[in-house]
Amino acid sequence: MLQLPTKIAESIIDYIDDDRSSLLSCSMIASSWRVRSLAHLFRILQVTQSPDSFDRWWSSSTAPPVAFVRVTIEEFARLMSEFAPLVRFVVHLQIGDWMDVGAHDDPFTAFLAHLHLPAGNSVERLSLFGHFSVRPEHLRRNFGNVTVIRTHSRQYTSLRSFAACLEALSTLTFVEVTGNEFRRSRARPARSLSPSGVVLRPNFSAGCCVTLKMDTNSRILPGILRWVSLDPSSFASVALVGFIPSYENGQLTDKPLGHLLDDPTSPILRTIRSLDVGFEEVMLSAFTRLVNHLPMVNSVCCTVAFQNLWPTTLSRAFARELWTPTLRRLEIVTEHDFTNPLLMHKTWEALSLALRDPKWRDLDVFVLRLKWRQTVPLFVQEPIQRKLDNLFRDSKVSVFLEGKRATLG
Repeated sequence: MLQLPTKIAESIIDYIDDDRSSLLSCSMIASSWRVRSLAHLFRILQVTQSPDSFDRWWSSSTAPPVAFVRVTIEEFARLMSEFAPLVRFVVHLQIGDWMDVGAHDDPFTAFLAHLHLPAGNSVERLSLFGHFSVRPEHLRRNFGNVTVIRTHSRQYTSLRSFAACLEALSTLTFVEVTGNEFRRSRARPARSLSPSGVVLRPNFSAGCCVTLKMDTNSRILPGILRWVSLDPSSFASVALVGFIPSYENGQLTDKPLGHLLDDPTSPILRTIRSLDVGFEEVMLSAFTRLVNHLPMVNSVCCTVAFQNLWPTTLSRAFARELWTPTLRRLEIVTEHDFTNPLLMHKTWEALSLALRDPKWRDLDVFVLRLKWRQTVPLFVQEPIQRKLDNLFRDSKVSVFLEGKRATLG
């Protein structure tokens, strides 16, 4: 029987990379197909306590890639003892269930403590979902080549333990941290925020990009930013993704930015290059204040229910209050029900007036995303697109509407 050349077979397998059933079939066709097929199947492996967890089938823009192979802790132990060569194919190791964070903490703490991956393993990405304990010696022993890590703040007892764990992974180029507090931050808030003398300095061999998925009033956010400022040269960028809270303990908060702006001239604010926040109308002034105190921010995304904003308030914020000279990308995500044509017209007229200010022509990219319960009707999109075309005509700004580039005259 004629056989395809190995390179052609491998190209076919690479092409069907995201089709699990086809990869399984290819792994059984011939020995020349097996290795490449298994490498794709085991590239992403998830260790879980819930084999039937819904997140096996879930996929979204914020979710980690779906693993083709999911095993329990006991099954992983068997995989290591009986099929160790398959573990060498794993590039992205996921530990825990990302949709069920905190449900099975103790077993994963023990799992990491006893984990010994084979020498020469290929793990480059590590996703840790849960509130289990993570220690630097466990990371250093198994993940010396990891370049990407997703982790949760409650896996650490303090800023010191957080910094020690990341210092153990000197090859990191991307870090994503989710959560608003360490496990003991409530009991020891002052110490956990002070890096002086007790926290290891960042030590990444290449510029590391950090995404902090935290609310602006997070107790640990200022401390992490101070840690970044110990050696800014270790970081390529720092992004803050979260929410500006309106309420705290059932009361309208008077400190939606927490301790972040205790010292508006602090060098830690220079570390934030990208800001992506959502807020309610009462926090519009807090949003503009935050942007204006980030001297190095170049990308801003805001998500707000514009139908609740008076047009004059919106116009004033964008025309007079919101600006920083380093800003090059502005994205506005609108949550609109489009049921009040008069209010919608006034809102977009106000936004158009605000964006006519010459300062916005220094942007490189302007993005407007319309969110609704269903597809935004054309009778809504078309007049908005015409307004955007006219606003940025004869400028260098790239304009996008609903993820689709608007036609510039």
